[in-house]
Amino acid sequence: HYRIRMQQENDHEELCKSIVRAVQKEVQKTKPLHIAEHPIRLNKVVGELEKYCKQKEREGENVNIIGIFGMGGVGKTTLALELFNSKRSQFSGACFLYDVREAYARNDLPSLQSKLLQDLGIEGNVKFQSINAGFSHLKHRLHNADFRRFLIILDDVDNTKQLDALLVRDTLNLVIVTTRDEGLLISAGINVRYNLRGMDRHDSRELFCQHAFTQPHPVTGYQDLSDAFVKVSRGLPLSLQVFGRHVFGRSKDYWQLELEKISRVLPGDVLQSLKISFDSLDCEEKQIFVDVACFFNYKYKSDAIEIWKISGWGAEHALQRLKEKCLVEEIIVRFDGLNGILRMHDHLRDIGRQMAEELTPRRVWRPNYLQSLEAKGFQKTLVETNARCFHSMQDRFMNGQITFFLGNSDDCSEAATTLLWLKLTLNGDEQTCIPSWIPLQNLHSLKIFSGRFKRLWMTNVQAPSQLKELLISNTFLEEFPNLSAFPNQLERVQLDIGELQLPIHGWSLLKSFKPA
Repeated sequence: HYRIRMQQENDHEELCKSIVRAVQKEVQKTKPLHIAEHPIRLNKVVGELEKYCKQKEREGENVNIIGIFGMGGVGKTTLALELFNSKRSQFSGACFLYDVREAYARNDLPSLQSKLLQDLGIEGNVKFQSINAGFSHLKHRLHNADFRRFLIILDDVDNTKQLDALLVRDTLNLVIVTTRDEGLLISAGINVRYNLRGMDRHDSRELFCQHAFTQPHPVTGYQDLSDAFVKVSRGLPLSLQVFGRHVFGRSKDYWQLELEKISRVLPGDVLQSLKISFDSLDCEEKQIFVDVACFFNYKYKSDAIEIWKISGWGAEHALQRLKEKCLVEEIIVRFDGLNGILRMHDHLRDIGRQMAEELTPRRVWRPNYLQSLEAKGFQKTLVETNARCFHSMQDRFMNGQITFFLGNSDDCSEAATTLLWLKLTLNGDEQTCIPSWIPLQNLHSLKIFSGRFKRLWMTNVQAPSQLKELLISNTFLEEFPNLSAFPNQLERVQLDIGELQLPIHGWSLLKSFKPA
């Protein structure tokens, strides 16, 4: 039943127009929003989400506000659209607010408040002078809606101020919030938080092929190339779609060239989407993100934390923020449940390494950087490949605050004096000492795992006078350094040098040393 006001009793033309507008409004309510050209895995993910919500209900949680979080391009909006289309008929009104983040950037939240009231059928086109005025009005109208239930989607939220302006808490309504930042959901007190992850290999292959071949499987002769694109996409739907469209209808040679290119430079669509998360980080979080990308991907968290603390950074808090923003994961190793391994998506890693070229201080991690170092006897093991050089000189990352050398200079022959952390794993012929081109003046932590040295440094001038920690394991030494060279700072010494019986001088002079 519809009530249509008439200015004049016999104005039949106006009556017809009003009826048409009312019918169009009702038709629009039932018209599904466009989800995706190929909505692969949606039924599976919706089922997982519903199972998760039922579990939270059994735990006593109210599931009237659901947060969906995950990295950029993983399909959060697509999932929200599917939920919107499937559930809207159960509610008196429904509204899907796209791109809340962008509206906030344009200082346009009042228009979203107005759209929310209009789409829910509560009020016509009303304009608000301020966010506070809009929220007060929105809250009043939703709380006095005669027990009507509404479905509201807040898509791509990245700031608590956006929730403060749009989220009205009412047990009758269902609100779904999508975001890249789990920490935002936690801050807002949203306890039902679903982590949307990437696609499995089977679904990834199907999505890629739908865009590359317009069918769910590769055409003859393209199986291996298709699998290679699926592999570099690492389950990210956005990448699978972009890569598939990019090579559609192209030759094998083109596919091969693009595959090689992607390993160096991400396509603009993918880069732009993922870089949004990086741009939202503060300065310290950006530095730690880049360090993980360059040095600590698939490395122990404890090693990274140790270095960042030496750099004076609030590492654990910043790392937690990166995890909440789905930029870094922590894998708990079964045999070492107390120490996780850091991991990030390959595309995020590539973005971090690209940003490393722009950030100060510089980081030396590419093999061609290492080639310019006068490494003398170490040179052959350092410059073969990126993976091999880090295997040969494990984590030769020289501190989170610097890189190998600090500053903007591209001349690696200019030795920096701000090296704080050094870890060496060396194999091969015996070395006289740690090479003189490695600056040790301000070194705080020195770890040597596997090597053969006559001595660690040649003279007291080269000795790390600021050293706080010295760990030596599985290393052959003809002469152990005199600890009196750094009596005021050294706090920890750990030695595992087999059956060697070396005289150790200077113990009695150590003032800061803490016995185990």
